[in-house]
Amino acid sequence: MEKAIYNILTTDGPVTAITTQVSPSSIPQDATYPAITFQRISNDPSDTKDGVSTLDVIMLDVDLWGDVYATGKDLADKVRTALD
Repeated sequence: MEKAIYNILTTDGPVTAITTQVSPSSIPQDATYPAITFQRISNDPSDTKDGVSTLDVIMLDVDLWGDVYATGKDLADKVRTALD
C-alpha cells in the first residue's frame, strides 16, 4: 500500500510541481517545504472462516508540511485529487 501511495504522490504532475519531498514516516529536520509524509496507522483484516482474508481495511496518515498556509492548502487539494 505504501509503495502505491508513494508512486502516486511522486508521479502526479500537479503534486510534484509544488512539492519538494515525499517520504514515508518523517522528513529531515532541514527539509525544504512544501513536503509530504505518510505512514500506515492501522491494518484491520477481515476475518474469514474458510481461508485467507481478501479484504483489509488500512488507514494511512498523510501529513502535508509547508511554511505558508496558502501553499499548504493548495497542496492538500492536489494530494486529495491525486489520491481520489
